[in-house]
Amino acid sequence: MFMPAEASSGKPFVEAGTKSTGSDPATDFRGTGILGLIQLYCMARDLPEGKLAEIVNLSRQEPHDFPLAVVGINITAILITRLRHGELLENHSITSKFSTDIIKVVLNHGAQ
Repeated sequence: MFMPAEASSGKPFVEAGTKSTGSDPATDFRGTGILGLIQLYCMARDLPEGKLAEIVNLSRQEPHDFPLAVVGINITAILITRLRHGELLENHSITSKFSTDIIKVVLNHGAQ
């Protein structure tokens, strides 16, 4: 169950927004670990279907043409960095949307 699929690269992963054909998506998590994956999962789960399809289509069209999964992972990496530096903790409207436990995990992981 926790083993990677035999084919962990190729066209399906490129369509999902990993970096390039034949790349291993596991290398795209840029230090975000499981939080990067959770963020992508939550985006796919929580966005209304029409809005998610709109974002996916936008990511595949010129002049935008961006790797959606990588952008999501980069946003997670930016948030982790800002949380570790205490930059988001002052804004309660932002942190109230995050689980206190997740914030503690992120901050503690950075201290190790």
